[in-house]
Amino acid sequence: MLMTTDMVLTVREPDGKRHVAIAVKPSNALCPRTLEKLFIEQAYWREHGIEWVLATDRDLMTNRSSNLLFFEPSIQKTAGVLDPEMAAEVARQFEAGHSTEAAYQVILARTAAALGLDRDQAHKLLGLSVWTRASRIDIDACLLAHDAPVPLKPEGASR
Repeated sequence: MLMTTDMVLTVREPDGKRHVAIAVKPSNALCPRTLEKLFIEQAYWREHGIEWVLATDRDLMTNRSSNLLFFEPSIQKTAGVLDPEMAAEVARQFEAGHSTEAAYQVILARTAAALGLDRDQAHKLLGLSVWTRASRIDIDACLLAHDAPVPLKPEGASR
């Protein structure tokens, strides 16, 4: 029998690093035979002192997933091209000009103009700040849209 683990992550922590083995399965595929194999997989990783996690579609945060896709252009075909410092500046400017009533596209247009960027650049840079958690945009609160207001986490809240 051949068994594989979907991914093994190395997580950096202040006191070093740890590994986490993750099995990813659709919840409707968790039949008795699959559960038996997953139990064997879990035992293998436990024996090696590595945390094992089963992730299913029921574990996904749908707002977060959809909103990360909203900013996907910031990580597609632009890896290494976008400046993280400029992305943080775009996030600061966006947040400074934020209004609970203003639509995303309105705040983005003001941000882009203030920084001398076009909207596409500003969106990609803001997206990079979201993906790197340098922005206070709350990607869990609701689905983001260009023509709707965008929620921010309170200052000092974990990103």
